[in-house]
Amino acid sequence: MLGACRSLVRYRDGVWLAKVAAGQRLIDAGERAEVIRRAVAARHGGPPPTGAAARAFQHRVRDEIAG
Repeated sequence: MLGACRSLVRYRDGVWLAKVAAGQRLIDAGERAEVIRRAVAARHGGPPPTGAAARAFQHRVRDEIAG
């Protein structure tokens, strides 16, 4: 999830950020905020997003980057 966030920020903004920072940038931009918030929270012991939600986000990121 957060690796996909990094890739999406790199693709859109041209910069590499740490995983949580990339997730936060996307949250701040209003990008699928709930699933990303859960992924960030999971890094600190919170509940992760569901597998289906994570996969859907990753597929959407892949599709955007692939054009």
